[in-house]
Amino acid sequence: MPHSIHPTLDLRSVPAAIVNLPSQKARRDQMSALFTRLGIDHQFIDGVSRHGKKRNVAEAMLKAHDAFSAAPFMVCEDDLLLMQADVVIPAPPADADIVYLAKSDHGCLPNRPDYAELYRHRAYAGLALAEAHDDHYLRLTSMISAIAVLVLSERGRLRYREELRKAFNRDAPIDIRYALAMPDLRVYTPRLPIFAEDMTLQPPPKRNEERRLVTHAPLPVAFEGERRTGENILFRLDVRARRNPVSEALEWEVVQAWPKPRQAGLTTDTDD
Repeated sequence: MPHSIHPTLDLRSVPAAIVNLPSQKARRDQMSALFTRLGIDHQFIDGVSRHGKKRNVAEAMLKAHDAFSAAPFMVCEDDLLLMQADVVIPAPPADADIVYLAKSDHGCLPNRPDYAELYRHRAYAGLALAEAHDDHYLRLTSMISAIAVLVLSERGRLRYREELRKAFNRDAPIDIRYALAMPDLRVYTPRLPIFAEDMTLQPPPKRNEERRLVTHAPLPVAFEGERRTGENILFRLDVRARRNPVSEALEWEVVQAWPKPRQAGLTTDTDD
């Protein structure tokens, strides 16, 4: 069978850091077997357990980013399932800073003071925002995920590292901090995810079809003027995709919001 005429990127040429708590031996063993089989050079970065959950994740991810002196590199969580036949992917756009090799259907509102005051920086199911770039890639301007991130440029490396510091200092979810930085960068994702959450590695409450579709189903492609509904435990939002006049990136504009009764013990800061 002839090779594709399109340029490609072989992920075997990119080193990876996999963040894992040593106590999660089953996950470590499964990721070691997967990445060894794929031929991807990888190392494990020990997770952190001395702070609260959000600071633990931020500190561990900082360690993973600091394991490499320069881009390109991958930073992955420890529960990946390969969704494609191979890890040779179409070459990312030439201006790419970051490529997400996995997806989520969760997104957030743009980083505006009025939205932060009204709605806070929280994840909303259904509000991942991805615009068509070409036949192979979508441009992301909001998506809540940190499952498998390919860092391609120095600009992307420095900005995501800065967002990890903010996440630690503010006790905030890293994936929301990443999403808030997306409009300032060139962030892309393949139209079909390369990796997804391995449902066999999830705790029982997450082993359901609704959770599976968050990372396994392709992202819907957004367009300017599109209306969509997103929700979490605090609000149900009716939003419209608009073009930011400064960045020229798509962003969500709230058309209407319906507060929801608080449910004790739940949070939607992140989809993790």
